[in-house]
Amino acid sequence: MAECYQCGAEYEGSPESCPECGVLLVDMIECRNCRERIQQDAEYCPICGVFLIDNEDIECENHENTPAVAVCIICGKPVCQKCRKMKMSKTFCEDDKHIRVYQNWAIAYISSTEYEAEMVKANLENAGIEAMIFNQQDHAYFLTVGSMARVNVMVPNDRVNEAKKVIQSLNFESDDNE
Repeated sequence: MAECYQCGAEYEGSPESCPECGVLLVDMIECRNCRERIQQDAEYCPICGVFLIDNEDIECENHENTPAVAVCIICGKPVCQKCRKMKMSKTFCEDDKHIRVYQNWAIAYISSTEYEAEMVKANLENAGIEAMIFNQQDHAYFLTVGSMARVNVMVPNDRVNEAKKVIQSLNFESDDNE
C-alpha cells in the first residue's frame, strides 16, 4: 500500500490525488536509491536524502569546496561523504540529535511554508500531542538553489497515527473570498 508524501495517508492503486488531503500524486517517480515514490521535480529524495539532480555545484555546508553527496532528511543540510551519517539507509548530518529524533519521532506533516507548519504544530499541541518543527529552508543551499525545501512537523512515534487524524481534521483549503 502506498503512502501520501504530504499527509501520510495510505491509498491503493494509482489515484491522481490523495484521497485524504487532495495533493496531486500523478507527477511521482521512484527514487533510484530507496525506491520510494516522490515528486517528479524533487531535487533530492526526502525519504533517503540522495540528490536527484546534478549536484556538482552544491557544497557541503561544513566544508568549503567539498561537494555534497546528499542532504540530511531532518534539517536539509547538504553534507559531504565525511559529514554524512547513515542510519537505516537514510542520510543525516553530523548532529546526532537528528538520528535520535528520527528513531523516536515521526514526520506527521510536511509543508512548504513555516506558517502552515506552525499552525499544524499549534493544533497538535492543543490536542495534547507534543510536536516540533525542522525547517530545511534554514540552509544556504535552499536559499540559493532549491525551491523544494520542506518544513517537517514531527511527533513522537507512538502518537503519529493520532496526530495524522488531528491533521486530517484541519481544513487547509484556500478561502475563495480573498
